[in-house]
Amino acid sequence: MQVDPVQQSVERWLSALTTKPDRLLAAVSGGSDSVAMLLLLNDILPRHGIELFAATVDHGLRAEAAEEARQMADLCAGLSIPHTILTVDWGAEERPSQSRARLHRYACLAGHARQIGASHVATGHTLDDQAETFLLRQRAGSGWWGLAGIANEAPFPVWPDGEGLTITRPVLAASRSDLREFLDTRQTGWIDDPSNDNDAYERVRLRKVLADHPNMVSGALASQLKLAVLRNSFSAQLQAFADASIKWFPGGAAMIEISAYDGLSLELQRLLLQHLIPSVSGQMSQPRMEALRDILADLQTGVAIVRTLSGCRVERSEPQLIFSAELLDKTGRYSLTEGGYWQGRVKFHLSSLGIEHVFVALWDERPVPDRLIRARDLPFHIRKSLPVILDRDGEILCVPHLEDNFGIGVSDLAPLRLKRWLNTKYRGNCAETALKESFSV
Repeated sequence: MQVDPVQQSVERWLSALTTKPDRLLAAVSGGSDSVAMLLLLNDILPRHGIELFAATVDHGLRAEAAEEARQMADLCAGLSIPHTILTVDWGAEERPSQSRARLHRYACLAGHARQIGASHVATGHTLDDQAETFLLRQRAGSGWWGLAGIANEAPFPVWPDGEGLTITRPVLAASRSDLREFLDTRQTGWIDDPSNDNDAYERVRLRKVLADHPNMVSGALASQLKLAVLRNSFSAQLQAFADASIKWFPGGAAMIEISAYDGLSLELQRLLLQHLIPSVSGQMSQPRMEALRDILADLQTGVAIVRTLSGCRVERSEPQLIFSAELLDKTGRYSLTEGGYWQGRVKFHLSSLGIEHVFVALWDERPVPDRLIRARDLPFHIRKSLPVILDRDGEILCVPHLEDNFGIGVSDLAPLRLKRWLNTKYRGNCAETALKESFSV
């Protein structure tokens, strides 16, 4: 692949985006993949009226990282791209690891994206990363959904920090060698992270094996593509089911008629619960497969049950299934000094209240104010899971989901989060197109 096809692949990525951002933040580590991505975006985005920003995350784990970040700042300055160095703040008791560094990195990027008004964050994942991810997940025993691989756009991987943000991969259809060839034509260098040669990491060991066995790469990508197409189909079925059959309650609780749920295949039931449960509970991670199997089996018995999983209370009581947040923090009261997120499932919007004297807490066992007698029609466990606003004496001032005259508005995050999760797929199949050009699948 020469320079023109690389640029064309990025053009395809842009045309396939669900929504075009006004501003995009490029995460630039200094490696060849992200540097090439930056230059390609700088070539293409201005023609489409999209402002490009860049950021480099310094994890503080290597002495050389600060200087490497400054090199990226210099590169961006030469290209007239606004650049920011983001520094990870490790907790005093926190033990650094690759997984923790990844979470910190994405949290830093999410915060900066919000600060500059960027809705999309671009990372330099490549076709090589796609093949490596497939093989690593295969070795780890991942299900077919995970083996469908990296999507070219997806919800942000940290929650609720990444609420409303999209992570996107402009160079996912290009190989690392293609991108390095592109950089050579631009006479632009890159930084080689020494961890990329450290055999202590499984991905590094696998990368060295793949360098000597290119057929493994093509085979992995062919399998990944077929599963990605299958995931697209299942996603569409689940989204259609959610639109038709899920009734949402205040606080992000959900109700499904048992007859509709029982009409799904067992695999669709599993995928639905895998995504619905953390959407309702507000937790970042999806439940473990073993726990999902247990609750699926319980729901198949046809008897009334109540189970909790990943912060979600699941109740089967004819003729409905009800999913509501488990009450994990019954005594906590938090000062409502500004708008923000609560328990990963509710977003507050403030306007006129004297905020310094009020607190947010779970409704739980507190009585229903006389003015809200209609709230008693809500299923009990859904009502208990709603946030209430308390005065300094602990009395209920208002229930934002049910009252709108206190200057406090709320948005439930569960419906949109579920929808975005179910739409994590190849849009316009820019990566799929490139793969079909390279492999017969």
